[in-house]
Amino acid sequence: MASTSMPMPTSTSTTTPTIHIPPSVLDTLIDVFWNMLVSKWIAAAGLVAMLYDIVLTLEDEIEVIWKKKKVLSSVLYLAVSTITTATPWWSSTFLRGWTITL
Repeated sequence: MASTSMPMPTSTSTTTPTIHIPPSVLDTLIDVFWNMLVSKWIAAAGLVAMLYDIVLTLEDEIEVIWKKKKVLSSVLYLAVSTITTATPWWSSTFLRGWTITL
């Protein structure tokens, strides 16, 4: 039985595909990525400020809210503080794959 083999390509030159991006599109992409970077740094600064506030006021919160009888105002305070603390984590975790179409 004769073996049949496929011929090997003999071309030694390789070409790399070139992508041409118009300057206006490139400028727009740079602006978009820059704005994304700035918004992440602003969000990080807001998170640090919020955590700093929590650390500063935690002792007072324990004395005034947690150790006292639960009334409507203390329940509302705990609900609002929990929601505002959890929102940045929730949005960064669960909304990560969402996209906005322009």
